[in-house]
Formats: sequence, structure tokens, C-alpha cells
Amino acid sequence: MGETLGTYAGDLAGTPVFFACSDEDQYIPEARVHDSARAFETLGASVRVHVDEGGPHAVTAEATAGVAALLDGR
Repeated sequence: MGETLGTYAGDLAGTPVFFACSDEDQYIPEARVHDSARAFETLGASVRVHVDEGGPHAVTAEATAGVAALLDGR
């Protein structure tokens, strides 16, 4: 994606996509997660976004549960 959000073409036809970050993530700014989610939604993906409050860049139990729910079709 780079520094700016581009224009993308394609059809993800409801493909489930999960984005997660922390609101204090030092590697992935929260705004980038929301921008990416919008880009995937525009392409037809079924997008879920999870933002942990506080804390570093990490895989959290809450994010893992979100991925599990997505894979289980919940």
C-alpha cells in the first residue's frame, strides 16, 4: 500500500478479512488499519477490525479470538 492509499481493482466476493492492531502500535498506525479495512471493503471483502486499547505491537488473546471466530464463521 505505501504511504498513500491507492486505487485497487478486483472482487474479493465476501472473503473474510481480519485486521488487528493496538491504538498505541509502534509499527502499524491505527489509521492505516482503518484505511486498509476500507480498501478491502471496497473490493467486496467481509472485513472485521479489532483495536486493542493500550499496549505494544503484539498478538493478543482478543485478536486471536477474533481470528478464531472468523475461521469458525461466527
